[in-house]
Order: sequence, then C-alpha cells, then structure tokens
Amino acid sequence: MAYDNTMGASRRVVAFIHFALSSGKLARRLRADVVIATSTPLTIAIPAMWAVAGRRHARFVFEVRDLWPEVPIAMGYLKNPLMIRAARWLERRTYDRADRIIALSHGMADGVARAGGERQKLAVIPNIADIETFQAVDSAQKTVLDDIPALGRRPIALYCGTFGRVNGLHYMVDLAIEAVRQESDIAFVAVGTGGQFDEVIQYARRYGVLNKSFFALPPVPKAALPGLLARATFGSSWVIDVEALKHNSANKFFDTLASGRPMLVNHGGWQADVLHERGAGWELSRNARKAVEQLAGILEDETSIRRAGEAAFKLAFEKYSLDVLSRSFVDIVTSP
Repeated sequence: MAYDNTMGASRRVVAFIHFALSSGKLARRLRADVVIATSTPLTIAIPAMWAVAGRRHARFVFEVRDLWPEVPIAMGYLKNPLMIRAARWLERRTYDRADRIIALSHGMADGVARAGGERQKLAVIPNIADIETFQAVDSAQKTVLDDIPALGRRPIALYCGTFGRVNGLHYMVDLAIEAVRQESDIAFVAVGTGGQFDEVIQYARRYGVLNKSFFALPPVPKAALPGLLARATFGSSWVIDVEALKHNSANKFFDTLASGRPMLVNHGGWQADVLHERGAGWELSRNARKAVEQLAGILEDETSIRRAGEAAFKLAFEKYSLDVLSRSFVDIVTSP
C-alpha cells in the first residue's frame, strides 16, 4: 500500500499496519544475528520482533527517530482511546523486547524512559552530518536558485523538507510578509512537498509575497541539496509549537551544519541550545515581526554570519560526523 505525506491520519494508520504485517511475513523468513528497526512509525517494530521471535541468539536494536505514540497523540492524529491503548502497549512491548534502544536526542531518550524503557538499554546517537557530500560543491555548477532572477544576490533563508502540519511553513510565509513590511531584502525559499504545499502557496499568494519574498520550489534530488545550501545564507528548520516536537532530530539541521551554513530554528529544545552554545545559528522568535527584526540585526554583521558558519562546520565535524557517530553505532549493534 502506497504512503505519502498527503494522507489523512486514518489512512496513514492503515498504511503503517499494512506495511508492518506484509513485511513481517518476509522478516520471519530471514536469518540474522542482529535486527535493526528504525521508527517512525512505531509499527515498524512489529516485523522486527517477528524476525527475532524464537531465535535465541538474534538481537534486536530499535532506533527511535521520533517519539511515537507521544507525538501523534500530542498532534491530535491519534484520538481513539482503543487505538491509543494499543499504541501504548506496542510501545512498551517494543522497549521490553529490544536489547538496545538508540534515541536521536536526549529528550527522546527521556521519553523512552518515561514510557518504560530501561535506562541501561538506552544510547543517544543523533543524525549524521554528511560532511563529505555537503562540502563537495562545484561553485560553477548552477542550481534551481540561479534560475530565479528575483533572488539575485539577496540573502536567502533556505528550508529543504516536508510541507507538513508538523513543520508549520505558514510561519515562513509570515516571515516573508513581515520582511516586506520592514523593507528587508531577505528571501525565504522552501524546497519540498507535502500535505500543506498547496495551502502554503495559496497563503503566500493571498498576502502578495509569492515569488517576491517567499519562494516555493518542488523537491530536488538529494545530490542537489549541497549546491542549494552553498548558495543560501542560512539553513532553517521549523516546527509548530508542540512540546514533544522540541526533541526532534531533523536531517535538515545536520545538512546545514555539514554545509558550513548558520542554522535558524523557531523552537527551543536541544537543537536551539547547541546552536546557542556553539554560536552556530540562532533561535528566532515565533512572533514574525520580532523574528525579522532579529534577522535584520544579524544581516548587518557579515562577520557574525561568517563566524556562525565556521562554528556550524566545526560542530558538524566534531560531534556529528560519519566517523564519530558510525563508530558509536557499530559498537552498540555488535556488542553482546
């Protein structure tokens, strides 16, 4: 059964369960020493547990990329009391059955522990910053941004990812609206697709900023992202104001660091903390007027932007590089 971000909550649940059951039949026939399952969704644990069931020496490593069902409950996607009880049961069963649990942030690890996961099983390994890929940019190669005359050499806040409810890209349009009001030349460029793509475009059109200070582009291949970030002034990651989402570990955060660009976020949590501690970016106000005023002050100091980019790359190299994190992951997977 096909899945995409435009699906409603009920169709997503059906798609997740269908995948879990169909892949579980295949997983049961496989032979492995270690089975690694990575969520979301939580139902991915079902085929993994089937794969290790009855096999004394097979180990189960479960990676938590988002807290499920905490996030869908907080978002209102999961409302049915019976479904919530079933999801909570599966969560506890998964953590009990897993030999090791890898969380992508300390906040996620705390959430696993609150749900009954044993602390001694837990390790925190965030996403990888793919430095080799994001530094291998041909400066002479054109990107889709070069095909937009209105961008010129304007400063760009770039978002590459999903146009979903979680991401709340109406906020980015609000920044573009306020930038026009404040006579700032910064451009806000969002690249991707998702359930709210058309809605966000209509919102930008309604307020007269589409293709003026806000630009929405369709998805590009992963290989094109380094070139886009190399052209941008800032990378960005946005989420709506839901407490559980502050623990997220978005790929776009690590891609931006690997590219040596300062990062912008509009939420608190560990990512905002590390940006502040390392001087690698900024947490913007959720109030668009105040946020654009922040950006105006930042853009007046080119030295500050350059230093933030250097700090971003150093952070990627020291804490999130493939060499650093792959060793930790392999140690966990291979340890008895």
